[in-house]
Amino acid sequence: MGRSRNVTTKQAAERRFVHRVDVPVPEDGLGRHLDEMLDWLHRFDWDHHGHSDSGDGPEVPRDFARFYFEDFTQARDFACAFAALGAVVRTKD
Repeated sequence: MGRSRNVTTKQAAERRFVHRVDVPVPEDGLGRHLDEMLDWLHRFDWDHHGHSDSGDGPEVPRDFARFYFEDFTQARDFACAFAALGAVVRTKD
């Protein structure tokens, strides 16, 4: 069985964009906040993919919308703009 296109494009994004912003996705979704994020992002070079993390333990998985940036300042500004949603910047080592 071959690799899915989503995994391949996600790996390509992770190589190209070293700064990531994770936004926790609530059970009922991001709703209008996602539209606001996409409007904000249209000014920059970016990519996005879903992401899951075990959070507080393997029994409590958390889903994130992960946004990738080449520029740290853009990642920081995006995270600040959506800090109320729990947006966090992570930089690849």
